[in-house]
Amino acid sequence: MSENNNNNLQDSFGKESPEKTGMEAYDHQNADKIIEKTKDILGKSKTGHRLLTVAREYGIKFSVINNKNISAFPKDTHNIVITAPADMTEPSLDMVLDMGVAIRDAEQDLLGFGVPDESGNPVEIATAIHVKEMDKLSNCCAIAYELINDAGITKILDEIKKMGHIDVYRAYVNEIRDADNA
Repeated sequence: MSENNNNNLQDSFGKESPEKTGMEAYDHQNADKIIEKTKDILGKSKTGHRLLTVAREYGIKFSVINNKNISAFPKDTHNIVITAPADMTEPSLDMVLDMGVAIRDAEQDLLGFGVPDESGNPVEIATAIHVKEMDKLSNCCAIAYELINDAGITKILDEIKKMGHIDVYRAYVNEIRDADNA
């Protein structure tokens, strides 16, 4: 393997040679700090606080693994995996939104609203998946809105824009304003 390829791998997965050989070899060195700080920020929103309560009540566990990109996803209904660059020491705001969405995804499954059986009617499957995704996006918008308005974390809007959801976010805000004026 060339030196350049080796450096690219180190950038993605960390610079140290792992002494562990299983999945724990990908464990992030700052996992505990990242998880706690991400939860702290998420908990500043009413929706995020509710989702963290769900995670606690259902015993959902969090882990952070090394990866070049930031994301969060439910490995199963009781384990959420967050990915972060090996050199990251503080959570990013997109990580906060990703954690909230991942918890909501796990909650959907726990409530019996999982991914439909692939052998069913394709239109019904597509509709169910669309409803699940819109529900998660609605929760994401709620978290962002609450962090902006209740905690003053206005930079979260930049993450909504980067995610490509600014129009959905604006529709969410307009819906809230319409409901408040009704």
